[in-house]
This record gives sequence, structure tokens and C-alpha cells, in this order.
Amino acid sequence: MKKEKIREFIRQLPATESHYNRNKSKKSYLSSELNIGKLRKFYNDSVTPDFESKKMMFWEIFSSDFPLGFRSPASDACSTCILLNNEIAAETDPDKKY
Repeated sequence: MKKEKIREFIRQLPATESHYNRNKSKKSYLSSELNIGKLRKFYNDSVTPDFESKKMMFWEIFSSDFPLGFRSPASDACSTCILLNNEIAAETDPDKKY
């Protein structure tokens, strides 16, 4: 049950497809401002103590069950652009997305 709760959390993260080779790669990317440690902390802060995850369990589920990575930091993007791009990526309504 704890592992499924972690999977649900990861599935809801705003991931974007790779800019390159979209037809070849199934990997998606999370914000460059995130990492496994931050995600685990966000997860643990969002659940009751009996569902909290240890580092190794969270990392194993993230790395083996999900084709996710972390974007490289944008070298020429301002903080407003980064924020807006993350909001667009998280939007689920296709009419609002474009």
C-alpha cells in the first residue's frame, strides 16, 4: 500500500516530454529545480507518518517504475519564463494549455 501511494504521488508530478527525439524516447523530464531528495520530502510532508518513505524505497520506485529524469538548468531563461513553463506543463485542460 505504501509503494502504491508513492507511485500515485510520482504520477501526478508535472513532467514534460523531451524536446529532442520525441518519437524515439518515452522519457519525460521534471523541473531542474527538483531532485529525488526534494521529491521525497514533498511526498513525506503530504502523507501521514505511517505512509512516509525511506530514501532507498522512494529512489527504487522512482528509478525503476518511471521513465523520468530531471531537466538541465536553463542557461538563458529568466525565473518568470521557468515559472510559466512549469505552469503550462502542469495544466491538464488542453484548451487552457495553448
